[in-house]
Amino acid sequence: MKCPKCGREMELGYFYGQRALWSKSEDKFTILKGKDDLKISASGSDAYRCENCCKIIVVIDY
Repeated sequence: MKCPKCGREMELGYFYGQRALWSKSEDKFTILKGKDDLKISASGSDAYRCENCCKIIVVIDY
């Protein structure tokens, strides 16, 4: 997979974590799920890492 920021090839790995939250808000300071938030339970999911940009893309089914 190519990095969407720099275009370099990303390295495949796996995401491990039990408490992740996606939010539209950049300044969210809590892990409590809001109305528009998405709780991510993706432990063991494929994840791509760009060593150049320090970006990670997690592939999940929700």
